[in-house]
Amino acid sequence: MINLHYPTLDVFFYELRASLGDDDTKIQQHAESFMRHCGLCAEDTELKRIFLKQNQSHGEHNDVDLFGDKQIKAFSQDNRYQGYYYPQRLNDVYALLVDCSIENSETEPCTTDDLSWLQGLKDIVQAKLGDYESQKIIGATWMLSFAIPAAIETKHYDKIAASCCQKLLPEISCQQSVVGKGEFLNGYLFEYWHYDPSTEERHHLIIGIYPDKNTIETLAAYYDEFINLFHYRHKILWAYRQSVDLKQSLIAAIPEVRRCRKEVKTVSGAEFNIPEVERTLAIAREKQFDYAEELRLLIDQKHTIDINLHNYQQRLQRIRQKSEAQLISLDDIAKLAENRYSLQIQKDYDNLSPELDLLDKLVMHIHVSIGLQKEQRDRKFIQRIEIFGLVFALGAIIVATSGNFPINSPDDALNHPIGNFLFEYLYIPKEWLKASILITLSIIGAIVLTSLILLLLYTFRTLKTVTMAIFKKMFGK
Repeated sequence: MINLHYPTLDVFFYELRASLGDDDTKIQQHAESFMRHCGLCAEDTELKRIFLKQNQSHGEHNDVDLFGDKQIKAFSQDNRYQGYYYPQRLNDVYALLVDCSIENSETEPCTTDDLSWLQGLKDIVQAKLGDYESQKIIGATWMLSFAIPAAIETKHYDKIAASCCQKLLPEISCQQSVVGKGEFLNGYLFEYWHYDPSTEERHHLIIGIYPDKNTIETLAAYYDEFINLFHYRHKILWAYRQSVDLKQSLIAAIPEVRRCRKEVKTVSGAEFNIPEVERTLAIAREKQFDYAEELRLLIDQKHTIDINLHNYQQRLQRIRQKSEAQLISLDDIAKLAENRYSLQIQKDYDNLSPELDLLDKLVMHIHVSIGLQKEQRDRKFIQRIEIFGLVFALGAIIVATSGNFPINSPDDALNHPIGNFLFEYLYIPKEWLKASILITLSIIGAIVLTSLILLLLYTFRTLKTVTMAIFKKMFGK
């Protein structure tokens, strides 16, 4: 049994200040929701006022202590646990540090054989965090630190850290989830990381084992550095998760795009149903906009990873210089981001971009084809009007000069069968019957002649099509 001294459990918690498309009202509602995570209740009117003022009065790209000069709000529980809230705004992200420690660990020992004290710390910190919207969470890092008697050899540290990890995260295998360890401030850091893509479960835990209380107090001086460091880390992982979702959405859209291409494959050089093709064009345009937007968001995730990777490496280097420690255990995420995440997104973007080019060409092809079809249809209509007008005039001339049109007076017109019909049923005056008979006969002649001309044109086109088909079959071209 080993007695552990000055145990402290911290959680570095991060969530989006606003989701894409949120208006000022939703941003304000989220700010009020985040205040509850910071332990603010109805009585904390002054801290609420400071929080809102700090959140609104600084630029979007400034880091802000949301409690102002006060920085923290302290709490205590059961005369044994002491802690505080420390909220910040880091650009577009809310960051919250909840710290809880056992003050009387000397009189009430915390041992490695009985880790109930650790469960108590975890329960209190989780209760202080409260419930939160999962879709806004970027990530969280837990950090457990304690002092160990100098007589204990470092070879036992791995087992002690693994026992504490299993108590804090019973749902994972700590032996398989350890990603690094190394010296820091005369002590040792152990890093555990577990991520299950199928369930979206992700856990990040740092355990620090130190020789005395003074070293633990020195560790607390690095909390501001860790707040920023873990912020960059979780932003990298969050961006990669977003890229995976966007990739799946883009892949799911490809069959619909290809269906549109298949529907309009026979458009060129053939007549088609314009309303149906216009519906296909509307679908293609919608897909074009959505696909282009998601493709833009996909490459944005790569930029987010690259920027935060750079910031992470800079901050890690700063901590190394400040502490004169290598902190090799915290290099893992940087290697993943550089060698896998960023390259994978670029590869996905390169593979999916050609579909957008094809979609752009598809929309242009449909648009041009519809325009040509409408132009051809209008031209045919005008040609038919011209033919009908010509034939109508021709018919009028023929009828007027024909010897079979011996109508010289209104009485002759009335005795004509057409004139009699027009007079009896359409009530056309006798004086107008001669002209009316002429117009009627011209129309009838025009219709007959137009029908004959159109029949001849149709027959000619049919013969042409059949002849071309025979030639293609004979010569294979």
